[in-house]
Amino acid sequence: FSIVKDFFKYGISLTDSRVTDEQVNQIIEKEPSRLKTFCAPAGTLLFVDTRGIHRGLPLKSGQRYALTNYIWYNMEIPGHIAELIVKD
Repeated sequence: FSIVKDFFKYGISLTDSRVTDEQVNQIIEKEPSRLKTFCAPAGTLLFVDTRGIHRGLPLKSGQRYALTNYIWYNMEIPGHIAELIVKD
């Protein structure tokens, strides 16, 4: 629901997976309760549904490693993703 709401309220595309910092800042300014910050120690594993607007803070030091796992249930994997799958 929030994706559709953001389309009508802020003009954020329903099909584009990228949102600018300016768009995010506009939403936070008008709806500060939507900003959620999570802190966890190094090595913490997060399971999240990232269909909504999300971003990571810039690192203060060190490196960030991320593994993204895409899951499709009861539907065909989109061609542009299927091309990236490593096969034996």
